[in-house]
Amino acid sequence: MTRDEAEISRCMEENAEKILPAAKNGSAVFGLIGDPNYYSTFSRLAEAVRRLDSSVVVETIPGISSITAVASHAKIPVNGAFLVTDGPAEPATKIVMKVTRPQEKKAELEAEGYTDFTVVERMYMEGEAVYREEIPEKTHYFCIMIARKV
Repeated sequence: MTRDEAEISRCMEENAEKILPAAKNGSAVFGLIGDPNYYSTFSRLAEAVRRLDSSVVVETIPGISSITAVASHAKIPVNGAFLVTDGPAEPATKIVMKVTRPQEKKAELEAEGYTDFTVVERMYMEGEAVYREEIPEKTHYFCIMIARKV
């Protein structure tokens, strides 16, 4: 474990080269502790593999996220907005739940400097839809928007 970005990048590239042959033939599998796409070595390594070969498909199968598990484990209800961060006070990503009017929310977030938007409606349910380019005017109650500053 290190916070030296140069060392982290070097290790990611070195390990990506080792993993690439197995990833190309579909036999690379990772089991990990933690959240694969939140502040994760895994997500950085997956990006490094895709930089070497953009045809490699990385699929993430979610487990129980520590971000949601901690409230249950500590028996603390969370019924309002909350921020998850690894330090910076101004988040580069916002995840907004129950977005039934995504165009309106997108306009609000653009005013805050967010430029990249993904909307996932009815995730893992019948009628699931993922919107990236064209954000709909209205969506179902079970809808989450991810806004990023990129």
